[in-house]
Amino acid sequence: MKKILFSIAASIVTTIGFAQTKSINNLTQQYLQIQSALAGDDASKANTAATTFAKEVTDIKMSDISPTLHPTFMQYQKALIKDSKAIAANNDIKSQRKAFADLSKSMIALAKTDKISNTALYEDYCPMKKTSWLSSNKEIQNPYFGSSMLDCGKVTTTY
Repeated sequence: MKKILFSIAASIVTTIGFAQTKSINNLTQQYLQIQSALAGDDASKANTAATTFAKEVTDIKMSDISPTLHPTFMQYQKALIKDSKAIAANNDIKSQRKAFADLSKSMIALAKTDKISNTALYEDYCPMKKTSWLSSNKEIQNPYFGSSMLDCGKVTTTY
């Protein structure tokens, strides 16, 4: 009987972990698309990715979020929506980059709380803007300056 209960409990924990991994990972992947678009000076792609991001944040099921991440996600959910909508509503890349800095603060808070990606994430810091962002590789691709200073910054943390 104990083995059966343990198996059921393990299955539930695995299912919840998978759901969070899928939901939060999808959100993180959209964030990374925004980052990549801004680093590539592509306001249109940033707009599209931010629109999808805002929908993902709005539609996420709270039951898909781990108990560890849940309070932090709830704390930042409105900011995630507001900042991603600010990027989506604007085709001016400078305004998008400003909103992305705010969006990044919220995403970094999530990354500091719990795993939000199936792969490693790197917290990068731009000394010129004095702000950070998350990326999926160690090579710096600065979303705040794009092609004019693409490699400006350094990796400060790995998640």
